[in-house]
Amino acid sequence: DPNERFNQLQQQLEQLKEQNFSLESSRDEFRIKCSTYEKENLDLGERIEQLQSLAEESQQLRDEMDVLRHTQEKVAKYESTIDSYKKKLEELTEMRKQMKTMEEKNASYMQQTIDLQEDLRKANALKTQLENYKKQVHQLQSSVSENERRADKADFECKRVKDKLVQLQGENE
Repeated sequence: DPNERFNQLQQQLEQLKEQNFSLESSRDEFRIKCSTYEKENLDLGERIEQLQSLAEESQQLRDEMDVLRHTQEKVAKYESTIDSYKKKLEELTEMRKQMKTMEEKNASYMQQTIDLQEDLRKANALKTQLENYKKQVHQLQSSVSENERRADKADFECKRVKDKLVQLQGENE
């Protein structure tokens, strides 16, 4: 029967309209959700970029800190080395002063020896006086020898310290 067929088709049409309406509503909801998710996704992407930028900056700062720490260690080492060199230079200066004093004493003793020998030649006629002068000359010569030994030792020590200083300066460069 065509009427029945018509009713069936009409009923089917109504069902399809309802399904269509339901699907369109679902589609609209999904579009809204999709739009919300896209916005959240963009926001999260921006946040990730910000965090990556901060992480890179943080790593750069850590690297700079490592470099500065290493530089600080080097500076401390160099300061220690400089202090050591200053101390050695002070010691060397003191040794030079001592050596100069010894050289002056040595020159003084040498002059005294020369003077005494001259006096000894002049007073050759006086035997007892000559014996006294001989004793004095002997004592002065011993003292001169001791001072020469000390001066030689100081010269040797000074050369050793100079060589060591040159070696340390070579290592520092």
